[in-house]
Amino acid sequence: MSSSHQPSLSDALYLGVSGSSKRFVQLPGSVCFGDVVSGGFIACLLAKHALLYASYRTAIQDQADIRSSLVSFYRPVFPHAGLVVLQLDEVSIGKAWSTLRVQLFQDSRAQPAASADFCISRLSISGITLNTGWSLLPPPPEADLEKFPTDSDPRWASYHSQFKDQGARRAFAYIKFFIPTNLPTDITYVEQWVTPGWDCYPSGSRNPLLPEARWTNDLVHFVLDCSLPIMENFHTSADGQRPLGSVEATLKWASLQKEARDVGKPDWRALELDGSLEDGYGDKVFKGSFFYGTLSTSTEIKKRLPNEGVRWLYLRTEAKSIINGRMDSQVLLFDEKMELVAISHHAVQILSGAQKTRKVSSL
Repeated sequence: MSSSHQPSLSDALYLGVSGSSKRFVQLPGSVCFGDVVSGGFIACLLAKHALLYASYRTAIQDQADIRSSLVSFYRPVFPHAGLVVLQLDEVSIGKAWSTLRVQLFQDSRAQPAASADFCISRLSISGITLNTGWSLLPPPPEADLEKFPTDSDPRWASYHSQFKDQGARRAFAYIKFFIPTNLPTDITYVEQWVTPGWDCYPSGSRNPLLPEARWTNDLVHFVLDCSLPIMENFHTSADGQRPLGSVEATLKWASLQKEARDVGKPDWRALELDGSLEDGYGDKVFKGSFFYGTLSTSTEIKKRLPNEGVRWLYLRTEAKSIINGRMDSQVLLFDEKMELVAISHHAVQILSGAQKTRKVSSL
């Protein structure tokens, strides 16, 4: 097995028990795309800081949930650049909900690298509830989640990027993806079931010595940010192949991993050309692919997940327009019962693989 060490997301997000409005944090190098910390992880970190502060503030300590967020990213954040500073300011304090602003600073600069406005509340507060008649169309293919752990549902294929300490897409190793095996002729959205991937061996299956990882509301922003990339399905490279993040390519990686599992390889997740390795294959792997930087995200949390968390979440991502590198992205998140958990809209700038092969914020 690989000797790489993958910290859990819960450990990576631990901020202690202080309710201070200001704190210093060393960011992990494991939740990165290239040299850059995942934007979804940054959003989770800012949200955690806001809720910790609120839990010590008597007037708002009952407002223990993120109701909505607006997160902006101004420049990349690097774990090797030293401690980051989280600074919180109260924007509005109310009886039912409040708004807290958190800014992240790095490199002793006066300007923030990222900021977020969080509307905090208690999602269990009763209020007007109406049936809108909305439903997810088309509905997702049937899925037997009990068969997913053994990869025995033929309608869905799993892909789990291996974790390498210096891997180009190591943040993706925190998620095991399941996508439909039936490849549509025209892709207008990307759908996937996801389960935590950090309770596994770095290149293999579930590690029974580790506690079972689960998704909680603390991790919702990370999940929303790490959906499989939608834009790579609209582009064909010069050699006629879809880029490595497309559904077509992901099904190929899934097939190769299945072959390795079937012959009993313990490091069945290890692939050379899926972007999970160090930079050695960079020019070859990322040629024809896109990288994207998220400029801002707007998210509304519709439902609180159980305190103990859940193993499975469903995501559907679509983009309505891509013009001059400017892309909108909508991500819908559902729980195991297909009840809506969150809606997120992202403003994204796309770069080609030739422009940017390593320092990426998401892929």
